[in-house]
Amino acid sequence: MSWKKVKLGELIEKYSLKAKDIGDFANLIFLALVMIKDLFYRNMLLKVKIQIAIERFFRTLKYENIYITEYRDVKELKEGLKKYIEFYNCKRLHQALKYKTPTEIYNNLI
Repeated sequence: MSWKKVKLGELIEKYSLKAKDIGDFANLIFLALVMIKDLFYRNMLLKVKIQIAIERFFRTLKYENIYITEYRDVKELKEGLKKYIEFYNCKRLHQALKYKTPTEIYNNLI
């Protein structure tokens, strides 16, 4: 059966379901919907956590680099940001990471 809209009556007829089977089928559909809702909720929580991390990074970038450094042109800005991001990932200790660098955490995961 393909993933298209199917009426419950068509399923009952196709699979010769009886009254007891229909109840079981309805329970199965309900369980599937609950699982889908749970996956959607977890996905949303993950997206929120990622968004928070991105916002924190940009706040840190602005306060530790952009606001205190006077870049003269775009080329200098790009070079400065590249250096800061390398510092941020490889040398700067992060309290949320138990005073380790993101690179250390990443390398331990591999």
